[in-house]
Amino acid sequence: MATAASQTSYQLQTVSRALETMRLLEGAGSPLSQTEIATALGEPVPVVFRILHTLEGHGFVNRRPDKRYSPRGGAEPDGLGLPLDILKLLATAGPRGVRSSELAARLRVERARIDEALAALAERKLASISEQGVWTPGFGLLELARPLLRGSLRTAIRPLMERLRDESGETATLFVTSGRQQVVVDIAASREPLRYELEIGRAFDLASGAAGKAALAAMDDLKIQQVLAEAAMPADEQRRMMGQIATVRAKGYAMSTGERIEGASAVAAVIRDESGRARGVMGLMMPAFRNPPDRLQHLGKVIVNQLSKLRLPEDMASSEHNGDGL
Repeated sequence: MATAASQTSYQLQTVSRALETMRLLEGAGSPLSQTEIATALGEPVPVVFRILHTLEGHGFVNRRPDKRYSPRGGAEPDGLGLPLDILKLLATAGPRGVRSSELAARLRVERARIDEALAALAERKLASISEQGVWTPGFGLLELARPLLRGSLRTAIRPLMERLRDESGETATLFVTSGRQQVVVDIAASREPLRYELEIGRAFDLASGAAGKAALAAMDDLKIQQVLAEAAMPADEQRRMMGQIATVRAKGYAMSTGERIEGASAVAAVIRDESGRARGVMGLMMPAFRNPPDRLQHLGKVIVNQLSKLRLPEDMASSEHNGDGL
């Protein structure tokens, strides 16, 4: 069970990521795409999407028609820079807090400018000062971070991933959809000496692999055809893929061997919330030599059965975005 201290630490880390995003945009000099931001921060694209969506909703960033982002009000060098630096130090200090004199020393900025920036932050409830003159993060920061801190798919699905990993002996992987790609957002690695595991943040085209087929099967046919066309898949292969998707829909799970990783087999099924909306895909990945088709089919049925017992709320944050193509 998470303690209050660990929850506070996680909240501050989340706020810190949002501040890093704002700081990156402030210093970029030109608008950045979500992919560029994700690469610079070392974060998965869906995570960056959630951060940007939250910042945009609160008026901190602008989203241009070409889907590139810039700080609200332009890229004025000293506009957001100092407040962002202060907020980052406050987030790092946490409940312990920090005095304005220490902020001035650490940032090498005149005390008057620090006090002015702190006053503006306090007015917006982004910083708070105690009777002893110690500054701490304000509750307004938690309001900004709330959309990112809701119960997440990753947190909800993790116990099941670990259980399936332990029962099957194979690596369990959680994917979310980003445009016409899938991004790995969590793994529970097999304990076998010979195993396969994907890096968190790695992206794959939806048009291949068991996890890709499981995600496609949850879409309507028009969306599937759009994804396959964007992947430049020939017409005969598209027809073959649609046949495979029909099988996935009938069984509830997808299987593949060697489609994404040579020598690896996989089985996967879609994760749905209480409304029936697809929120992600969970799969098992393993060396092909020790998992013949009949075992893959058995594992597929196990995954479907276990996922059917989950009760995921509709407002759960999944890091998933299927609209604009991240």
